[in-house]
Amino acid sequence: MVYFIQEDTKDGFIKIGQTSGELVGKDNRLQVLSQGNPHGFKIIASVPGGRDLEKQIHKDLHAANFRGEWFFPFPEVFDYIQKIPNVQMGSSDERDIW
Repeated sequence: MVYFIQEDTKDGFIKIGQTSGELVGKDNRLQVLSQGNPHGFKIIASVPGGRDLEKQIHKDLHAANFRGEWFFPFPEVFDYIQKIPNVQMGSSDERDIW
């Protein structure tokens, strides 16, 4: 799965990553990422896919790239995410801080 999470700060950076495990639940990806980030995260969206899809999304959004898997929260990034086929937008419960 390819996931899109945002730091829970005003204008927080967006991480676009890939995991073969769970995004939420016990020993999940968000829990691991949150250990190194004092702000927590909100889930923006997820979509079925693997590393190839993640790389294509990174390439498509290269103009918004900050560093590595981190992107600026530009409106174009959110528009792009919403247009991905089969995307699951984060529910209000999932968008809470992790």
